Amino acid sequence: MVIFCDECGERYILEKNDMKEKVIMFECEICHNLVKVSVPDYEVKNQPDGGIPKD
Repeated sequence: MVIFCDECGERYILEKNDMKEKVIMFECEICHNLVKVSVPDYEVKNQPDGGIPKD
């Protein structure tokens, strides 16, 4: 998944193994803006570890 910083446009690539949570937040290396990404539910469920099981 390709993510862009809203402030400066820096491009980041999120690998599938990084998408274990529904919301990922990190600081842009260029402008220090807080980048927040909502990962689609199907991406979390389709992880090799299955994500957090729902009972």
